[in-house]
Amino acid sequence: DYSYDPLVLSVEQGATVTWQNKDNSPHTITILGLFDSGTLGRKHRYSRVFDTKGTFTYTDLFDNERKGKVVVQ
Repeated sequence: DYSYDPLVLSVEQGATVTWQNKDNSPHTITILGLFDSGTLGRKHRYSRVFDTKGTFTYTDLFDNERKGKVVVQ
């Protein structure tokens, strides 16, 4: 339904976060200048280790209005 669930995710430093595309449309998980998942088709996954503390806002390059956050403590 074109949304992130959860919208904000809090994790400990060093945690691996995995996203899965459950839509029929392609999507990306992107923080410009930091990482880009590439195009994720339906049921495709992308994982990223967050080893730096901070708040990271990511977007979908197919829909820049959609944003989510990973808070690393």
